[in-house]
Amino acid sequence: MASAVNLEYSDKKELDDFNDFTAVAQNYKSLMIVNAFQLLLLMTRVIFVLRLNQRLNLMLMIVEIAAKNIITYIILVFPIMLAFIYVGVLAWGDSFLDYRSFNWSFTFNILFYMGSA
Repeated sequence: MASAVNLEYSDKKELDDFNDFTAVAQNYKSLMIVNAFQLLLLMTRVIFVLRLNQRLNLMLMIVEIAAKNIITYIILVFPIMLAFIYVGVLAWGDSFLDYRSFNWSFTFNILFYMGSA
């Protein structure tokens, strides 16, 4: 259900009543989220239709296997990384600013792992 919103002001210097458009903005925000979800479902359907082609099916299968391997690696390495971060906070929390709290230590270690610390 679409409705038109009139944003024109009257010729008076004082506005007699206040128009609150919060509900309208929330409605548009909800509609944008629904449209994004519909687009996601549509693109998923298009990708599955493209699997009819043998070469595209092979490429999508390779991407799928690589994504599963990366997720498995992250699931295995993330707890070990968190343990190192916690040990760093306990061991060097009083001495180094980078390890003064868990958040600082997590940020420093992520930057270190990426090679920019």
